[in-house]
Amino acid sequence: MSDDTSFWPTGARVAVSMSLMYEGGGQPISGAPGVITESIRKGLPDTPTNGVFQYGIYEGTPRLLNLFDKHGIKVTAFMMVMALHDRISGHANRVRVLDRFFTYAESKPGVWFARKDEIAEWAMKTREKTPYLDRGPVQRTGLSGPSA
Repeated sequence: MSDDTSFWPTGARVAVSMSLMYEGGGQPISGAPGVITESIRKGLPDTPTNGVFQYGIYEGTPRLLNLFDKHGIKVTAFMMVMALHDRISGHANRVRVLDRFFTYAESKPGVWFARKDEIAEWAMKTREKTPYLDRGPVQRTGLSGPSA
């Protein structure tokens, strides 16, 4: 399906980048926003919230990595595109939904699963075809862009 008008490799019409956010162990012992709305007294361990983070480490991450392997999808860690938090997205029901999405996306022509660095590398290699939108000066649009 490759032709001269397509931008992405192999004629893909869309590039999909997945990002897995590893968060377990980074939360404070107490005081992190979590499953219990009332604050845990300072210095006491927030067992429910810590349990949610531990779920991500022991269940969510392996489940998501198995799913990515099943579909041959490369994953970027710590970069935001379609971010999947291990402790949230790693639940069995969410992995099943992602599995259905990946199966659906793979059944369509023109879908490229790539890491952000691969997308950037492709854009740099094909600069003459890389879409560019001049948004105008930030003072006029409110968006970052050329200041001239």
